[in-house]
Amino acid sequence: MSCKVCHISIVHKRNDIRIFHKECVSLAKIGYEVTYLSTGQHDIIEKGVHLLGFLQGINASRIKRMLFYDRMIIKKAASLNAEIYHIHDLELFRYAKYLKKNKAKIIYDSHENTPMQMYEKEWVPIFLRPLLAKIVDRIERRNIRYCELVIAVAKSTFNRFSKYIDNVVQVENLPIKDEFKNILIDYNSKMINKQFCYTGAIWKERGLFNTCFSMEAIKDSQLIIAGRIDIENLDMFLKTVPENVSYVGYLSRKDTLKIYENSFCGLCLFEDYPNNKIDPPTKIFEYMAAGIPVICSNFDSMEEVVLKYNCGISVDPHDKQAIIDIMIYLINNQEKAKIMGQNGKKAIEDKLNWETHQKVLLDAYRRLK
Repeated sequence: MSCKVCHISIVHKRNDIRIFHKECVSLAKIGYEVTYLSTGQHDIIEKGVHLLGFLQGINASRIKRMLFYDRMIIKKAASLNAEIYHIHDLELFRYAKYLKKNKAKIIYDSHENTPMQMYEKEWVPIFLRPLLAKIVDRIERRNIRYCELVIAVAKSTFNRFSKYIDNVVQVENLPIKDEFKNILIDYNSKMINKQFCYTGAIWKERGLFNTCFSMEAIKDSQLIIAGRIDIENLDMFLKTVPENVSYVGYLSRKDTLKIYENSFCGLCLFEDYPNNKIDPPTKIFEYMAAGIPVICSNFDSMEEVVLKYNCGISVDPHDKQAIIDIMIYLINNQEKAKIMGQNGKKAIEDKLNWETHQKVLLDAYRRLK
């Protein structure tokens, strides 16, 4: 199969799990000629995918990205003369029409409900967030006319785009089963360590404060946060957290899996914001794949997963004492915690995995030919 595909992002890193490890690698395996254009200084072939870096825009201000870097990376993408352009960022989606000039086909991959995301942007004054959400919605709807396909991660996003375009598919961001098949699950060690973990980006709206400060009451345990903490004066904030909270920054997948191996329980205590409530976060499924129980916010989307598969406990994310009580409950009821972890892992192995759902992506691509 000879078809040139270019995935483009100015926001996500070159080793992004969804873009590179799941979508690009899956396409390359069945014969597509895949380039993933992102920011950075790299030009390598990995797992059959051409990883091409251009600019350093990911570290630039939002204004600079929108005014200068977005247009530059789009021009670079156009110079590759791909037959299919797979766009992953709203700011790049504005240039869908431009990329069609050589009769290329356009795919928009909506990782989040983008308008709803605007309600949790700390850099936007609260009174302006509803207006910004409307603007973002209009940008997406205006550019959809240039798309041959929209890919939605979650059901709510699928339903939203289905009102405006016929060709919408839901490609869920589920764990790669093979990635977790060799993970060491030693429950005896886990129960001794009593280590909680949070993986991925975190900020106030994602429960940063209660996630960290609930640990004050859990003296014989620790919390590891791996990913990006998005807060002003990060160094100052880290000086205020309890001694049993450790921030290890952004890790490789290998090191992230090691965090899971050593952890007793995974946390996902998102606060009550619109975008946090509509779909279950990917990290919940990763905790399940690693065989550890989940403590999550008591939103319908998350409860639907943990209750259906009996793999965790939900809690009011604003109730610090309730969070502490559940942590202590799992520590004191280790056999129940072990069973929850085993239930979650079985659900991933049987159904909730990328290997099962990648067929939707590949079938959608085939229909574009």
